[in-house]
Amino acid sequence: MPAARGRLARLLATLWWTLRLARRIHPDVIYGTHWRNCGIALRLAGMLAGIPFFLAVHGSEVLELLGPRKKGALVLFRWVAAGCRGFVALGGYQQQILEKLGIDRAKVFTSPEGMDFSRLANISQNDASGIRARHKLDGARVILTVGRLVERKGHDRVIQALPRVLAEVPDAVYLVVGRGPEEDRLRALACASRVEDCVVFCGFVPETELMAYYLACDVFAMPNREVGGDTEGFGIVFVEAGACGKPVVGGRSGGAVEVIRDGVTGFLVDPEDVEETARALVRLLRDPKLAAEFGRAGRARVERQYCYQQIADNIKSFLLGRSLSELKVPPALNLPSTDGPGETRDHDVAMS
Repeated sequence: MPAARGRLARLLATLWWTLRLARRIHPDVIYGTHWRNCGIALRLAGMLAGIPFFLAVHGSEVLELLGPRKKGALVLFRWVAAGCRGFVALGGYQQQILEKLGIDRAKVFTSPEGMDFSRLANISQNDASGIRARHKLDGARVILTVGRLVERKGHDRVIQALPRVLAEVPDAVYLVVGRGPEEDRLRALACASRVEDCVVFCGFVPETELMAYYLACDVFAMPNREVGGDTEGFGIVFVEAGACGKPVVGGRSGGAVEVIRDGVTGFLVDPEDVEETARALVRLLRDPKLAAEFGRAGRARVERQYCYQQIADNIKSFLLGRSLSELKVPPALNLPSTDGPGETRDHDVAMS
């Protein structure tokens, strides 16, 4: 859809384009991926076109509704939820939030995000060596974080832990992939902690190179935490790191506790405890055998539970099964044509 500035403009544009698409492909289901960005428009589109509307739930966008001064947003969410045939939650954490918001558990299907292994098909250890050479990391013990530079990701906790890590692993380097509003503060923190020479800010990395960065590291770390109602709803980066056979260190917060098996695929730490974070990093950096064991376990778990295609098939089965078997679909209104004759497809899912 074309970009639209302003909430009202986005609502109208989303409604218009969804109805236009519905007229062309005749989908069985409309699947919205964010209640605030598109939920209102998609519920309206579902009502007008007579198409069942479902909604994905990631975490922070519904967690904030439990906070104070959110009555207006809560009213809107409940209106969207009232017209929603079912919810796809990324995990048990999201399901618990929905229950607190009054959503019946029977309407919620729990499914994690998945890993597309084709992203690793053309990536080799030579690519990882190229990343190390580019950033002058040859011989270094590399800690990696991939993610937007925002406070809840915990980049600052890794930087604060670095002096303790360097005291025991002098060749440790922290590689930071991503951009965001916290970058200036993180750079200043690195200087104040006197570890600026051991922190490499890589900025934006294209998708084609991202897996090579995972392969180039020794430990993946993101001690995520909840900040002002914002939290890590799932943590797909832990899955990506696991797919690359890397041990992980994550915060005991949000959806990360479901992705990481503590003591098996990595370590869960108190995200506010810098000492605990440092100890976990040192242990993995100083014990390659343990790190490799965690990495193998992580890879096996991703292959077993987070295969993208299987997850997609499961979600599709839920959407189509609930919309076509369990619930009666209201008749569609006779919408005016906007595209002319369109191709009809069996079991299409219009995703926004």
